[in-house]
Amino acid sequence: CNIPSGRLSVNVVTEKDTADLDYIAKNLDPEFVAASFIGSGEDVRKVRSELAKAGNDKIKIIAKIERPVALENLEEIIDESDAIMVARGDLGVEIEAWDVPAWQKKAVFLANKKSKPVIIATQMLESMIDNARPTRAEASDVFNAVVDGADAVMLSGESSVGKYPVESVKVMDEIVRCAQDHVPKHDPEDLHSGRDAIAEDVCMAVHAFSQRFEKSMKTGKVIVLTRNGFAARSLAKYRPSLPILAFSEELRTVRELALCCGIKA
Repeated sequence: CNIPSGRLSVNVVTEKDTADLDYIAKNLDPEFVAASFIGSGEDVRKVRSELAKAGNDKIKIIAKIERPVALENLEEIIDESDAIMVARGDLGVEIEAWDVPAWQKKAVFLANKKSKPVIIATQMLESMIDNARPTRAEASDVFNAVVDGADAVMLSGESSVGKYPVESVKVMDEIVRCAQDHVPKHDPEDLHSGRDAIAEDVCMAVHAFSQRFEKSMKTGKVIVLTRNGFAARSLAKYRPSLPILAFSEELRTVRELALCCGIKA
């Protein structure tokens, strides 16, 4: 249930969660697992610990931001997780609806800054559960999420129980493609994580170089060799004008990078 401004007293990793994570780790081995009701960085560590106990420390964790307490601890949750999902359905019940857009924008910005993929989910094209076309407001919602810096936008009921699942995906794709042509230029300094990492500084330099390429009307691609995907993600957050091609000897890394905007791995 949803308790506005409430704090759940139950453990984030319940007995059932432990069993599910054990099964997932041993039998499914996905690239990502989405964790619900995350309220702190410690909650993320608990999920990661359970996966490790099951013998699989490679599965990445997507922390679902859906509780007021998660907003209070947003930065530490992003630090501890591998990606985040702004789950606006539950979040919109627990905080005022008009506060959701501001928190969504903040979550996207912080995730971008830390080179972590961010997914925007719930009610993006809600009317397409029953109608073949979205409303103008829904189209604007998807468009603005992409322009703000979201790596992925997610359909829920539209594709699971709706009357027009294929059409919903096609419409979402069209909106995203249009929005990507209007993503504003980023000031690299605004998105620098502050970490003393060589990869971060190199990526800023590559971004600046790609801008010069664009001004000179030249075409090209950025080739990134990466083991765990960090260098590719660090570059992609700047949304350079040149396409990013990432190569890795780790097939899992290649699949994980599919979640990141602007990278073809």
